[in-house]
This record gives sequence, C-alpha cells and structure tokens, in this order.
Amino acid sequence: KALAEKQKKHADKAEITTRIKNGNLILKYQSMQNELQCKKAFIIAFEGYRCICLNTQNANSTIFNYANERAYPSYDIMMPFYFNGEDWTFSIYTLRDDIDYSVIAKRYQGGGHVRASGFKCDHETMIKIISGNYSYIYNQIKKLK
Repeated sequence: KALAEKQKKHADKAEITTRIKNGNLILKYQSMQNELQCKKAFIIAFEGYRCICLNTQNANSTIFNYANERAYPSYDIMMPFYFNGEDWTFSIYTLRDDIDYSVIAKRYQGGGHVRASGFKCDHETMIKIISGNYSYIYNQIKKLK
C-alpha cells in the first residue's frame, strides 16, 4: 500500500510538471501572437486620454504588453476592438489606478470595472471614435520620426 501511494505521488508530480510546461508553452505562443498583433497598433485620443488601439478579435488584458517595449509614447488606455458582423466591441484596459474607466464605458452604454471595462457601438460611433483622430495620429507619428 505504501508503494502504491508513493507511485501515485510521483505520478501526480509528473502530471503537474507536464501541465506547467504545457502552460508555459501556451503563454509563450500567446506572447508571440501579441507581439505580431501589436505591430498593427495605433494611438488615438479617446475621451481626453492617450489610447493605444488595435483592431483584433483575439485580445485579452496582456495584448499590449509588447507595446510597452516599442516606440510608442506612454498611454492611458489600451483598447482592442473588433466588428462581430452587427456592432463593434471595444475593451478598455489600463494599468492606472487613478481613473475609473468603467465610467467611460458607461457613456457608451457599457460597463465593467475600474481597470477593465468595455462597450459595444454601431459603425457610426466607431468611425467617430477612431477616425476623428486623424490630426492627432499624424502629429504623434511626426513626433516619432
């Protein structure tokens, strides 16, 4: 009986080790995908804040980790968005503690938490959010050159 218990503990440790290795591989893959996605990111002004945006459906709170290492100036909001065939979905993430971003999401009939929130909107609203910033984007690009 003692031998069976010892073998089970060994098997359990091996299973845990395998799961950790698999999890690390998944995280590495996700990080590589995030890096590729962030090459398409752009900066806008949104509700008075500097915002880094990315049009992607495959986003999570870690999507912009790679952007911190790029040439982007500091930003207040990380905002991935995508079109689902009917409306646009925007997620709002931040590392800041001093602003409640759920208040911004509520302005667009959304909600969430202080540092993670979101909203959905129609095409017209999306155009106002993104393309209303052409001069702002142009000036930011000029500063980077």
